[in-house]
Amino acid sequence: MTDAGKRLFLACWPDERLRSELHQQSRRLHKQTGGRRTDRNNLHMTLLFLGNTAPEQEQSLRRYCRALEADAFSMDIDRVGVWKRPRIAWAAPSNVPAALTELAGRLQKIAELLGHTPEKRAWRPHVTLLRKASGQVSQNEITPMHWDVDRFVLVESKTRSEGVQYRVIEQYDLNHRRGAVSSRYPV
Repeated sequence: MTDAGKRLFLACWPDERLRSELHQQSRRLHKQTGGRRTDRNNLHMTLLFLGNTAPEQEQSLRRYCRALEADAFSMDIDRVGVWKRPRIAWAAPSNVPAALTELAGRLQKIAELLGHTPEKRAWRPHVTLLRKASGQVSQNEITPMHWDVDRFVLVESKTRSEGVQYRVIEQYDLNHRRGAVSSRYPV
C-alpha cells in the first residue's frame, strides 16, 4: 500500500495579537454576512496549497524551505470583502508587498520542482474569515491591522468530524535584512 502522505500547505501564520484582531473582525462580518467563522487558531494567509504530499516530497520540500532566503516584510490588512463563489468573507492588504508576492512565487517554483501541479486560479493573498457567507460588506468598515511577517510555516490539514484542524509542522524564518533574495537552490 502506498502512503498518500499528508495534506499540506505553506502559509503566513499570524501571531496571537493579530489572530485576536482578525477573529474580532470575523465576528463583525458575521453579523452582516452570516456563514461559518474560521476557528481562531486556523486563521492564516495561504502562500501555496500543496494537497496530498508523499513523505519523500515532504522531506524535499522541507529542505528547500530551510535553504530559501527571502526578506521579512510588513503589511496592513486593511480591506474586507466577500467572494460570491465560493462564498468566502476575507480580509486582505490593499497594498501587497513585493516580498510577499516574490515569496509565494518562489514557493510555487519549489513545488513544481517537486512534481506538484500549479493551481489554475490566480493566487490572491487573503485571510479567510468566514465560509458560506452571503451579502456584501463595506471595505470602510475595517480598522487596519498591522502584520510584521518574519516567518512562514508548513501546515498539515486534517478533516475531523468537528471541522478542519491545522497543525504547524515546521516554521521557516525570513531575513530581517533588505535585499536578501538569494537561495542555495535554483528558485
